[in-house]
Amino acid sequence: MLKAILMKRPHLGLRSRMHRFALSVQVWRQQRKFDATKYWHERHRIPGHGIRAVGLDGYTIEENEKLYAEKGLQMAGYLAADFADLTRIKMLDLGCGQGHYAKVARNLSIGTYTGVDFGSTVLGELANRYPGFNFITGDITTDSPIFDEKYDAILLIDVIYHIVDDTKFKKLLANIQRSAKAGSVIYVTLTDKNSAPHAHMKYRSMRALSLLTKLGEVKGPDRWMSNSSIIRINVKRETV
Repeated sequence: MLKAILMKRPHLGLRSRMHRFALSVQVWRQQRKFDATKYWHERHRIPGHGIRAVGLDGYTIEENEKLYAEKGLQMAGYLAADFADLTRIKMLDLGCGQGHYAKVARNLSIGTYTGVDFGSTVLGELANRYPGFNFITGDITTDSPIFDEKYDAILLIDVIYHIVDDTKFKKLLANIQRSAKAGSVIYVTLTDKNSAPHAHMKYRSMRALSLLTKLGEVKGPDRWMSNSSIIRINVKRETV
């Protein structure tokens, strides 16, 4: 690991590279002990829920609300461009969080919506806010009957880089492949490679998504947030 860091960033001074190595080791140790369920339950307990639980650190509530409103419009534009009749599609929102894209789905009159996340208390509130939508408490990195169905639109927004365990990450990709079909569109956001490391975040390259990207045509990446981008995978062939 040390040799790799020193070779990748020769423009940095030795002290800076050693510091980065020490930080990487520290984060690696934290990730080995990381409990995603506990972490996100605690995040969603933040007073007031909403943007405080999932917004960008360092942004005010108002700045985060504006940012998420912009992302909602961007996602709405993608969906409108990718599907001729939104009232007939089935959407699967993995890691639906505070329901930002459930709101988009309601505004677009999406036919069937299913949101999945750890935060059971938040999902109860969302079920009341969006009657007729399905909100399920569950772990998207395990076997689940959710993935036995096929979906037209599959959202992985601000999710994959929060799966720090490699085995669980591979299981998530397999689950998505299982629930996609010819004509599906998979929306995935990727964090920038140089984003600061955290115990709850792990950089995932486009290559790491090969199980999904090989299913069809990749559009993007387009800019998403300040430290992330988004791709759209248009599935061209049937999956198992």
